[in-house]
Amino acid sequence: MRLTRAFLVLLFISLATTVRAQYDFYEIGEKGTVRLGAFGGVVTGGDVDNPDGAFGVDLVYQHNEIFSIEFVAAFWGDDLPSQSYTDNGVDLDVSSETTIMAFSLLGRAEVPVTSRLSLYGAGGGGFFRYDVDHDDATVDPDTLPRGYMPAAVSLDVDTDNEFAVHLAVGAALNLSEFFECFLEYRYTLVDLNVDYDAEVELTREVEVGGGEGPDAAPTETRILTQSVKGSSSTSPGYDHGMVRLGINMSF
Repeated sequence: MRLTRAFLVLLFISLATTVRAQYDFYEIGEKGTVRLGAFGGVVTGGDVDNPDGAFGVDLVYQHNEIFSIEFVAAFWGDDLPSQSYTDNGVDLDVSSETTIMAFSLLGRAEVPVTSRLSLYGAGGGGFFRYDVDHDDATVDPDTLPRGYMPAAVSLDVDTDNEFAVHLAVGAALNLSEFFECFLEYRYTLVDLNVDYDAEVELTREVEVGGGEGPDAAPTETRILTQSVKGSSSTSPGYDHGMVRLGINMSF
């Protein structure tokens, strides 16, 4: 999947480079009112744990030479911060892998540096969604009722959509009349809200029967089962930075 994402971004950049070489546009042309493109990115810093490479789409409406409005849809995977809690006398350690979708709308101010290069700053907010792909819970056996061992652990993780604040700085370089390449760093401020519901199936072996004399019952082993349920909520911070490299095409 990561190789596929990287290939698509490189293909898009190669297409723009080919167009520039063919038509030899060296001076900045009049920008279109709408620019659409794709990007690849690296998520780093802040509260991230083990993120995958990011990818997404970029849509810009150019209001005038300085001010524009930018919509960005970014996607990547990461691990939620591990959560430990005790409920009904049982200690649980919970971890989850997630797919993250960040949709943002930013106002952007751009300052030309040369005829082809410009710098910009941006700020805004957006919709932050994260879906659990995989979750895992482990039980500390020392906290279980005496004689019991965990047989199975089922875990349900619920997440809420959150509002995020985005701040960004970047540079845009015109490759041709219709294509621009951009490099951007943005920092996102967001708090997550995660609810855990766990159920632990416990088992215990006991021997019944036995005794002495001709009437003694044969000894047999029986399995006793017990279910323990627990729930917990947490609101970890997920502030993070992202470096984006991509290309836009003007319409």
